[in-house]
Amino acid sequence: MITTALKRCKHWIESHRDVLFDAIRLALGLFIFAKGLQFAANRDQLGELMEESGPYWFASAVIGHYVLMAHLAGGAFLVLGLLTRWAALAQIPILLGAIFIVHMPHVLGLQQTAELEVAAVTLFLLVLTFLHGAGRFSLDGWLERKSRELEAHRPWPYPHVTW
Repeated sequence: MITTALKRCKHWIESHRDVLFDAIRLALGLFIFAKGLQFAANRDQLGELMEESGPYWFASAVIGHYVLMAHLAGGAFLVLGLLTRWAALAQIPILLGAIFIVHMPHVLGLQQTAELEVAAVTLFLLVLTFLHGAGRFSLDGWLERKSRELEAHRPWPYPHVTW
């Protein structure tokens, strides 16, 4: 009974891989957008995170604005599936900084690692999204299909020349 259900689930996942990737992209975009809203509502928290990063305090304002705008715009673009690879690529340096500069020093002191784990999983999903692209249920996919349709129905530009 359980084996049959697992086989059916595995078959569904294999035959609907694009739906699974789109669901991951959508959830990732919502999470990143929500994180951007959290940073916008609690600018002091973002400042504290940047100050904890040590010698990089001089760039905290620039980094803070970049993180905020990249999370809000990039999260929205990931949800919509618009410029998906660029949106994922803009998030990757932020997550690398969060892992290695902000959270990693705390791990060595055996403090709580939940934020590090969330950042690592988010980074992994962003890399997958960057490599896979937007998917079928996205604005990028829709624009690509429309472009192919227009290309296929475009008349020959030189009607007097035939082959």
